[in-house]
Amino acid sequence: MKELNLYENIIFFAGGILMAAGVVIYMVPALKFFSPLIYALGAVCYASMQMLMSYEGKSIIIRRLRRQQILSDILLLVTAILLIMNTWRIGPIKGDLWKLTLTVAAVIQLYTAFRIPQELKHDK
Repeated sequence: MKELNLYENIIFFAGGILMAAGVVIYMVPALKFFSPLIYALGAVCYASMQMLMSYEGKSIIIRRLRRQQILSDILLLVTAILLIMNTWRIGPIKGDLWKLTLTVAAVIQLYTAFRIPQELKHDK
């Protein structure tokens, strides 16, 4: 796996923190309006940095896990769009569908976060 440099790592971790903060802020009625902005900024930072981590090896298992990770990144970005639509009442989609996409993305991220390092050890 291609490692991120120092600045990319900072953006990656800041994105994760901003996503978590955006979801928590959504629960505070007075700050609910700003939650989609914070979450969307975090999702863009996190997903873009995770997509920069590429795998050049030949392991089919790790390639499959990377595809799952990219799918999860796309779901995180879709969650940002759905959260904006829900909070600001714009667009055709109403309701809390963003919670479903966020949950699916989180489960995939959790699965790949444990499996990829394990498979990288077997790959060496």
